[in-house]
Amino acid sequence: GDDGDDEEESSEDDEDEEDDEMDVETNEEEEHPAPANSVVIPFPPLPPILSPPS
Repeated sequence: GDDGDDEEESSEDDEDEEDDEMDVETNEEEEHPAPANSVVIPFPPLPPILSPPS
């Protein structure tokens, strides 16, 4: 009986590890986003044709 419970607990731990890995991947993307850096940098002045009407 105890052995069966231990096996179930192990499977639950594996699922938790998978969730943690997904969270870490998401955090890494937020910490050092490659494409977002170009978006954060201010754009140079656009020509009058592309700039929105004021």
